[in-house]
Amino acid sequence: MRISIFLVMSILCAYNSHAQNKNAVLKLIERVLPNHHKQIEVHYSKENTEKDWYEIETKKNKVIIKATNNVSIAAALHYYLKNYTNSSLSWTGYQEPKALSKLSKKVENTVISDYRLYFNYCTFNYTMSFWNWERWEKEIDWMALRGINMPLAMVGQEAVWQNTLRRLGYTDSEIKDFIGGPAFNAWWLMGNLEGWGGPVPQSWIDEQAELQKKIVNRMRDLGMKPIMQGFYGMVPNSLIKNIHQLKYTILVYGVVLSVLRCCYQQIHFLVKFQKFIMKNKKSFMEEQIITKEIHSMKEEHL
Repeated sequence: MRISIFLVMSILCAYNSHAQNKNAVLKLIERVLPNHHKQIEVHYSKENTEKDWYEIETKKNKVIIKATNNVSIAAALHYYLKNYTNSSLSWTGYQEPKALSKLSKKVENTVISDYRLYFNYCTFNYTMSFWNWERWEKEIDWMALRGINMPLAMVGQEAVWQNTLRRLGYTDSEIKDFIGGPAFNAWWLMGNLEGWGGPVPQSWIDEQAELQKKIVNRMRDLGMKPIMQGFYGMVPNSLIKNIHQLKYTILVYGVVLSVLRCCYQQIHFLVKFQKFIMKNKKSFMEEQIITKEIHSMKEEHL
């Protein structure tokens, strides 16, 4: 339980400095409504409000959306299409209406929740282990249309760990013994196993890092604040063997797996407040920033 809390508390939310990117939300509207996107007009509210909100009205064959930010604009579009044109925008595809409906009066909505999170670790491997950018682009659109503003973004962690462990003197071969395979990535990152389903080729590590850059940039262009992996103490089993003075604990789940299946490694977690863990945490987060090209996160966030 303590480790689970530590994991949750260690996940960092990427600092979002992107200004409202109007072109990003206009492109989203075009993808959703290729035949009617020119009939949608969007404006940002200049009011300083505590909550996100939007309003929708129709004038002269135009649907006019005014909202606090890009996510709210997208959410307003979804609300309009679902409730006034009977359109379906789902994981299986978008049903574009034949015509856009006129509203009898202005529609106004305030978003109650400040933080709208999406995904958990297991989702990534139950569903999206081998997604490409085309599929991710659709998913990010789907998120924005439903008002999601804090999605978990954990693609590309292989490169972060590779670069972090290189700083500790690990060879690429040793690093690949630690990194889990694509279908088991979530359980590796949650500290349940290491190396299972691997080793992965360098081409996969590089491709996932590049994919994550696209994912994070698109999320931020749409006004989302992606949540990324923090360092919570998990280290390779080999590190404990090589540095004997380190204080650590073993995840019970990992011990059970080791007994049931000889091929699983026990998972080790460093006990916090050691000099080594603080240094390694800083190295990990520096690599997280470099790998994801999020240069706006300041040093005090590390």
